[in-house]
Amino acid sequence: MKNISEIDSNFKTGRILADDMVFHDCFEEPFEINGLYRPRENKNFIRLPEEYQDTLSDGVKRLMRHTSGGRIRFSTNSPYLAVAVELSSVSRMMHMPSSGQSGVDLYTCQRGTEDYAFRKIFLPYDMASEADKYYEGFYEFTREDDFKEHEVMLHLPLYNGVKRIHIGVKEGCRIFPPIPYKIQKPVIFYGSSITQGGCASRPGNTYINHLSRWLCCDFINLGFSGSAKGENELAKFIARQEMSAFVLDYDANAPTAEHLRETHYAFYETIRKAHKKLPVLMISMPRYPKRHMVPDLAGNRERDLIDSNQVIMESYLRGRQSGDENLYYIDGESLFGGEEQDACTVDFLHPNDLGFFRMAKTIYPVLKKALK
Repeated sequence: MKNISEIDSNFKTGRILADDMVFHDCFEEPFEINGLYRPRENKNFIRLPEEYQDTLSDGVKRLMRHTSGGRIRFSTNSPYLAVAVELSSVSRMMHMPSSGQSGVDLYTCQRGTEDYAFRKIFLPYDMASEADKYYEGFYEFTREDDFKEHEVMLHLPLYNGVKRIHIGVKEGCRIFPPIPYKIQKPVIFYGSSITQGGCASRPGNTYINHLSRWLCCDFINLGFSGSAKGENELAKFIARQEMSAFVLDYDANAPTAEHLRETHYAFYETIRKAHKKLPVLMISMPRYPKRHMVPDLAGNRERDLIDSNQVIMESYLRGRQSGDENLYYIDGESLFGGEEQDACTVDFLHPNDLGFFRMAKTIYPVLKKALK
């Protein structure tokens, strides 16, 4: 057995339960890494190019190294697999479990199909010390997915960075490229902590990851917690990317409705000038109760989210009146459904797993229509 400790002594003994495991660096072919910025070329897990650092806010500069939206995909005929992960930091938030912050989600299905199902979460043991930045996980394919060959998708941590991931398969077994996405040009999402994935219990449960699996589409998550505020530099960067659709969803980060009014339509306009027929979806943040007051980022005042929603509706109507037929809008009041809305968040702001699922169910038909 080539144990991960032979590759890196920092890794703990862990739970690797096979004696014939061979580990591979995920930057190698035929592994495919989606949702990150040129990972194989840069040998790095980041969401924006390094050369943009001088133009970014401190928050975006730090959060671009969080791997939200990152996926490692491949297929294999191995009867089991393992992961060995080195995180960038110890990360503990009071209102979000470490499984969502720092865990790696495993989804599998029969090779050549797209019906991925959740199988296991690999996660740190404690996150109490530097040693917990290293963890291992093992999964043996069971009767319910006991095919000869499997598609494998690993969702990467939402609120932590990753330095390295090694993937183990049975010695002598093969690794193949994954099934291609039906929609290969990514959908790009730009937004807030909700977009980034706070506070899902595990990475696969964000609304964007749900949508990606249901639509079989690639995507890029440019959600930056408390930090994406409609910056012109990021609008210009996104406008230069190839994409299938664009989702604008950052009003939760705007300190005031006035700031949102100054930046929102201008951001959309930058994208539209570069992509004349691209589907663009504007979403306002989930609102519960209907008239929901939240502290601003400094914590010293409150703003009415209905005012922010009004700004986004104005952007939408202005775009439609100018003749944009590929512009769509979803009111945040609808995102948590009609019943038990109070069960959808951890703090009246950040969705839990139920909240993210209901968001995905609401957004899905609109995005599906837009992509057609």
